[in-house]
Amino acid sequence: MNKKKIILSFVLVVFLLAITSVLINAKAISEQVSVSIDTSYEISTDSNFFGQPENEELVSIPDDYLGELLIGGFKLVAETDDLELYIYERNFNVAVYDKASGYLWYSVYPEYRQMMLSGTSKYFVESGVVIEYYNLDNILVDDSKSYLSGSKYNVSTTYDYESLEDGVVAHIEFNDLAISFDVNVSIAADKLVVNLPIDTLTEGDIEKQVLNIDGTTDTQLISYRLKSVYIFPYFGSNNYEINGYSFIPDGSGGLIRYTDNRSSTAYVKRIYGQDEGVLKYSTKDSTYYLQDELTASMPVFGVNHGYKQAAFLSVITEGDAYAEIHSYPYGYNSYLMNTTFAKFIVRERYSIQTSTNEGDSFQMINELPYQTDFTVEYHFLSNEEASYSGMALKFRELLELEKQELKTAINLFILGMDYKNGLFGKNYIEMTQYLDVIDIVAQLSSSNLTDLNLVYFAWNRGGFYDNQTDSPKIANILGGKKDFSEMLAYLEAHDVDISFYSNPLIAFSSALGSHTIKKITLSNFATNEVRSSLFRTTYFKSPDEIADSLLSYEDFYSKYGMDNFVFDSVGSNLFTYRDNSENVYRNQSIEILEAELSSLEEYSMGLYEPNSYLWKYINAYYDSPIESNKYAYISDSIPFIQLVLSGSVNQYSSYVNYISDYNIFELRLIEYGITPSFLITKESTHLLRYTNSEYIYTSEFDLWKSTIVDVSEDILSALQRVEGAQMLNHRYVREGVAEVVYDNGIKLYVNYTNIDQFVSGGVIKANSYGVILS
Repeated sequence: MNKKKIILSFVLVVFLLAITSVLINAKAISEQVSVSIDTSYEISTDSNFFGQPENEELVSIPDDYLGELLIGGFKLVAETDDLELYIYERNFNVAVYDKASGYLWYSVYPEYRQMMLSGTSKYFVESGVVIEYYNLDNILVDDSKSYLSGSKYNVSTTYDYESLEDGVVAHIEFNDLAISFDVNVSIAADKLVVNLPIDTLTEGDIEKQVLNIDGTTDTQLISYRLKSVYIFPYFGSNNYEINGYSFIPDGSGGLIRYTDNRSSTAYVKRIYGQDEGVLKYSTKDSTYYLQDELTASMPVFGVNHGYKQAAFLSVITEGDAYAEIHSYPYGYNSYLMNTTFAKFIVRERYSIQTSTNEGDSFQMINELPYQTDFTVEYHFLSNEEASYSGMALKFRELLELEKQELKTAINLFILGMDYKNGLFGKNYIEMTQYLDVIDIVAQLSSSNLTDLNLVYFAWNRGGFYDNQTDSPKIANILGGKKDFSEMLAYLEAHDVDISFYSNPLIAFSSALGSHTIKKITLSNFATNEVRSSLFRTTYFKSPDEIADSLLSYEDFYSKYGMDNFVFDSVGSNLFTYRDNSENVYRNQSIEILEAELSSLEEYSMGLYEPNSYLWKYINAYYDSPIESNKYAYISDSIPFIQLVLSGSVNQYSSYVNYISDYNIFELRLIEYGITPSFLITKESTHLLRYTNSEYIYTSEFDLWKSTIVDVSEDILSALQRVEGAQMLNHRYVREGVAEVVYDNGIKLYVNYTNIDQFVSGGVIKANSYGVILS
């Protein structure tokens, strides 16, 4: 019995010791985690978050390009000092000889016949023009196409070589559809210009034999309408057998390098994003907190063949509001080649809702085609300019951007106030008062961080949410007029710029007096553009009231010396809408937006994620993208936007608050020339619970101060060396090592690898950057 007790006691002691040991170890682990959480993660340097080292292989240049063209059935149309234009009339194919590079560009893949294509696959590749059309008897059919190639489509093309200087006019008739239009092709200096004048479009009715159920036939009058047009969809196409890539305007910019990896998906994206004025609205209650895909904010695409040999940048100069960029990787739809082109949309289908029941609707298309010409210019680049950097510099030149005096500064987005619903109305929560702003700047100054740019959100009486139509008034709960004036005086004395946030396109109600617009479907223009915890749906206002939102109160702003403003939504939204019983289309909206921003030139304006047609009107670009969407077929993310805007516009990142790996983020900002943004409040973030801003989970300045100082010190030490300088060239010299060249003689190297890297002029430490004078 005593022996059993001894054994049981021993087992019990061992068990207790084991439990104690586990608990002690668990406590130790817990304490270690609470002290230092490793938030870093590995991104392979060969992933498409980065760029890839350049393939320096050359492509072959024809020894006898004239003989090659003659064998292919091409004849000369026009010649300039830079280019020669040739045409193959049978399928309306063209070829352009670039004298500077000696390269011959075809509108159809030269070796396509060897691929043994047949049927519509063959017709699509070899046709200079392909159309999609609607049959008015059934507009729900989406994929009705007609091709120049293929005798069954009964298309006739006649050519006029006299009417157009240095070019040709192709008059194309789709006889079985009663649709016809002209396509003008010409060369001027270093560019090929392809144009479809919309006033040449004719559409009619045609008699056709229709088979009845009983086997008899009747003659019926059928009406077809043009839906969209592809013009030279295989211009510059080729495949992995040569060294080449396509450039697409995805996010900051992306490359699709030519490889033999087959892709089942392709890049198809509407320039400037989808048209919410045509699309059916749906709430996003369950996903309001998710980030949307990056858009194509520029009407450009490009192709490069050979290392520093031949390239072109295509710029859609007319009809960009109704264009899509298509880039088909190798193997897509069984085509063993890469191609990138623009598709022009002439008409669209939309739903008319007849009641609150979603099922009560019918489909329509716009009766008239969109009233815009469609024009794309191919700018040919050679030798040192033949790269995506050269494409960006060409686009910058076309935008006529000028260098500005820029200040490299850290951006603080400061939340002033918000509200939560209470029993007797709104309960306002002050998060950062006017004197708190002074305190924040003073604390950062004491840590030697003085280069600051502030954006003040919800600074006015009533805040931002549900208060868009009210006049700007100083908020008493944030400190009143005296504190507001003291804040402005302090910031001016310490050379800190402050901008005031607004969103003149958004209303939080569609009630009478809210100045909202309608869709062309006649429904209220509801949108998910501004989503919050309390507002799942907001409404668009008319773009032609944007300038008035400031100018109506210019005396107030002048009194306090407020001349810096930031608009959200204005730059990133382009839509069709109905106002004052008139339809306003996307191309007209661009003109309105440009006029509105132009009338505010006396102010310093910043925009969030602006489309390129507004870049010349801004001083600051907020939420600047740092990557492409990284689709599987994209090989590189590149700083195309940054190459275009550097030296002309200050660029700020998305909020560091939502970044998990500071090291990679810092290096990417240095590589792209972007300064970081932080979302900051003076008070604790938990006070935002149940407000519009409850999605913000960390913002308290006292918790973020050390991170702001540390991150800013690293980035400013690099970017202040190139303050106001223009980025001239970007490339990866080897995997994980980026080189950025500026016009002030500085080369920035960024090393994403875990080992030191030798570059021309020095050694770049692992996971670091280096500044070298060239």
